[in-house]
Amino acid sequence: MYLIKNGYGDSNAGGDVTKAASTATSGFMSKNSGGTYLATIEPGQGYAYEYSAAGGISSQKAIVHIADFRAVDVTTGSDADVKISDISTNTGTTNLAAYANTATIASTNYNAKTKDDYRGLLQYSGRTADIHLTLTSAAPAKFITQSDDGGYTNEQDILLSRWNVDGNPQDQAPASFNGKIRGAYWCTDYTYRINITNSSGLPNVYTLYGSRTSGAFINYKINTVTNRHVDKGNGIVINDTPTYTLHTIVQPSNNLPLSLDFVAQ
Repeated sequence: MYLIKNGYGDSNAGGDVTKAASTATSGFMSKNSGGTYLATIEPGQGYAYEYSAAGGISSQKAIVHIADFRAVDVTTGSDADVKISDISTNTGTTNLAAYANTATIASTNYNAKTKDDYRGLLQYSGRTADIHLTLTSAAPAKFITQSDDGGYTNEQDILLSRWNVDGNPQDQAPASFNGKIRGAYWCTDYTYRINITNSSGLPNVYTLYGSRTSGAFINYKINTVTNRHVDKGNGIVINDTPTYTLHTIVQPSNNLPLSLDFVAQ
């Protein structure tokens, strides 16, 4: 088992859940893919990888962790299959490895006083999209949105109230808080291969990235990683060429949807 790269943030450091997510996202996007050996795992056995801060996280605070792992068959060197469960527990748990092998990992929304508990499993997290669009004099601007309304389908799984160590729901009833069905919010990773044809008669083409609803953090990489906060309804120019590759990560605790706007001017 190898850790390819990761990013970590917690709201103990800055007291802001959204900033913790931004720190983890920027850290993950800034690292090049490499590989750090973690452990050799026998068939049917497991390995506990603890990623949180050594001192733990205080009540009402949050952890954000993003990681890319690879499992390799020791006999062939080819990719191997493993199952990964994300575990959230408390300082009273002294043996994390033993806890990880219990039949049920956790229940969500355990105490309504703690409000929402955004934990769950996202089946589709890394996405690659080819975008081919034409800007004309009649339509010199086009846009796509990311996450929630107008985004790709299945971006946000319904948060089920219990699951087992294999990630299979044990209780099909969705978790709710104050009557509202909760979603499993996770970072969503996109790579866009963008090709814009400018038939508008206008000389320049710009890509803007921003928020269509409220202020939000945007994280993107074209040549270098950039992290910015944008105000409601605003976007910033991130590129002025028609053909390029864009990598973005939409972080949890963000105001969504975000928007990519392609404009001839």
